[in-house]
Amino acid sequence: MKIITTPYKIRCELGICHNYARRAVVLDRVGAGSRIHICESCMRTLCALMQEELDKTDRKNAPAGKKAADK
Repeated sequence: MKIITTPYKIRCELGICHNYARRAVVLDRVGAGSRIHICESCMRTLCALMQEELDKTDRKNAPAGKKAADK
């Protein structure tokens, strides 16, 4: 998987966003429709949401002493 700058003038494919996509996420081994075109605003929102989810998972899987120190 990689993120590339798209050369196409295409709308963002996430939700009801009406911005033009500047990036594309290229998925490995998926086939012809292996790109998701995304604008910078949606990419920032998606990255923040993924980071929050990863942080939750990290806290959940942390050793018991570490959890108490985080609170």
